[in-house]
Amino acid sequence: MLSLIVLSVALLFIVTFALQNPQVTTARFLFWELEFSVAVLTLAGAAAGVILAESFRFANRLLRWKRGSP
Repeated sequence: MLSLIVLSVALLFIVTFALQNPQVTTARFLFWELEFSVAVLTLAGAAAGVILAESFRFANRLLRWKRGSP
């Protein structure tokens, strides 16, 4: 229950930050150069972080399941 509250507050802060920063910025990675709003980059970064963390968590649970430990 506590984790749900913490995640809800974090999501509220991320969305508030994204909505208050609509200006356009340039994102450069290797040879790519794209223009996005700061809001899109913020939400995409947060979503990528959640997906990456859940992927590691799933891999850890899968390894523990294969070894037979709870």
